[in-house]
Amino acid sequence: MSGSAIRKTLVNNTMVGRHRWIIRWAMFYREDGTTCGRFSFLGRRRGKWWLEGDIFCAAWPMMNNGRTNRYVAFRNADRVKWFRLSGEEMRNDRVLPGNPMRL
Repeated sequence: MSGSAIRKTLVNNTMVGRHRWIIRWAMFYREDGTTCGRFSFLGRRRGKWWLEGDIFCAAWPMMNNGRTNRYVAFRNADRVKWFRLSGEEMRNDRVLPGNPMRL
């Protein structure tokens, strides 16, 4: 996906998924670059997201010691697949319109 397509998909919408380690989560993406999520093992957490061209970047203080994660994305209908820059597939998330979980 292009950076503009990623932005259009994420802003004011919620992504729900399961991390490969079976951690369930939901994340709402705000236009100002902040996120609010709920994780099955951590409860509610906040983070930040931004784009570097067509690369999606995100950082959450409670994960990965707050280091930046970078991904490329591919969309298929209501799902987005995320890959690390190394090519490793990380997630296959579903897009929910708006903020139905009130994150």
